[in-house]
Amino acid sequence: MTVEQTNTYAKQHMMAHGMLFPFPFRSRVNEWIPVTVAEMYIVFALYMLTGIVQKSTLRSYFSKSRLLSTPIFNSVISLDRFESITRFLHFTDNATKPLFQGPMKLFKISLVLDYLNNKFKSMYLPDQNIAIDESLSPGRRSVDNTVPRLTERHFLQRISPTASKARPQKRCVVCYKQGKRKESVYWCPDCETFLCVEECFKIYHTKLNF
Repeated sequence: MTVEQTNTYAKQHMMAHGMLFPFPFRSRVNEWIPVTVAEMYIVFALYMLTGIVQKSTLRSYFSKSRLLSTPIFNSVISLDRFESITRFLHFTDNATKPLFQGPMKLFKISLVLDYLNNKFKSMYLPDQNIAIDESLSPGRRSVDNTVPRLTERHFLQRISPTASKARPQKRCVVCYKQGKRKESVYWCPDCETFLCVEECFKIYHTKLNF
């Protein structure tokens, strides 16, 4: 599937761009040959290896320097070939985009998701008693993981004095939203928000709507 879609995208790209803007003579696109299943396995395996052997750039893995060398990379595939394959790496045919019914942000990997979901269903049969993470269950949740102020650690600090005020105070955002006019000498530096030390600090960092 991935091999077929990668070759299809490479052909579409060369036909669309080559006709309008011919590729430079030295461009690797001119030397493109269809990728094979064996090569695709190598590319995925090397990408997994980069998570174990970590370097600053992708090209560093193909370096022949005695200090940076990782011989396995150059021994199985050349840098030019690796970059050519990753340039055209594709999982879904762009021509089918108008027919796609799911979320558009998942279109590029929709076939992979469908394949994995079907594979998981056929390989795993849940027991009678299973534990489901709260974030995976439907319905209202107490914490929204997309809001940093609800998930990260925060510490209360006193507002630093200024040249004009030795003990500056600012309006508490929680009190203000609740219709109260109350000022505080404390704030959360991470959120850059001024809060009362009693309940407001806790409310602001634990409730999505306050």
